Amino acid sequence: MTTNSPSSISSLDTPALLVDIRKVERNATTMAQRCHQMAGVSHDSADGVQLVQYLVSTPGVKFAGLYAHCGDSYNADSPEEVKAIGHRTAQNILAFAAKLKKEGIECPTVSIGSTPTCSQPADTMAQLTEVHPGNYIFYDVQQSLLGSCQLEDIAVQVMTRVIGHYPVNNHLLVDCGWTALSLHSLGQLPTGFGIIDGHPELKLSSMTQEVGKVHAVEGTLDFDKYPIGTVLKILPYHACATACMHPKYYVHSGEAIVAVWKPCRGW
Repeated sequence: MTTNSPSSISSLDTPALLVDIRKVERNATTMAQRCHQMAGVSHDSADGVQLVQYLVSTPGVKFAGLYAHCGDSYNADSPEEVKAIGHRTAQNILAFAAKLKKEGIECPTVSIGSTPTCSQPADTMAQLTEVHPGNYIFYDVQQSLLGSCQLEDIAVQVMTRVIGHYPVNNHLLVDCGWTALSLHSLGQLPTGFGIIDGHPELKLSSMTQEVGKVHAVEGTLDFDKYPIGTVLKILPYHACATACMHPKYYVHSGEAIVAVWKPCRGW
């Protein structure tokens, strides 16, 4: 069967990017419930106020508001630290908006963002006018390690197939290389460059451009468990980097493909 009009994920050529629509909808609903209620100037510097004053006085420029990205949340060691970063960032940007108001400058939008802080929001964030929650509909292994989600929340996978057995070297060969997954994790996970869903015993240990090598996490592979053609699904370390590699996203509910999304390209 060709993939021109696929009806099930089993009919797809590999590697293919899969998006579980049920998880996307669940993650979007959860984020809406949480959030209902890297460049620039420092919030406490005089330069910040002067910059806004300059913008407001510039013909043709409309000052829309403030935004801060909580990039430091990616270095947090615990959910409590992530929440503290969101609280501190929200406090700072709200204080800066209040400072502008004293100068007679209205600030229609006061916003912060990052997937970790919006997945574990501080109460202070309820005072913002909007949030930018990032990669919340897909999530990925990186976000699970930061406490933003559980592995079962990850809605995107790269589907691949076993294309070779190499007992002498104790590895499988799969048709997923770095052009299908990306090298973002640098292979530093206990399971290598991603997590093979449902197979904690397997490790994607290395990749070339088009293929990957899968070893056992421990011991010797039982090759009979993974015949040629076996489908494996890899949870990506960073969904943004992985999704960027694919021209189509196969959206499925269970085994059925319900849509094919084509991403926008460029900036």
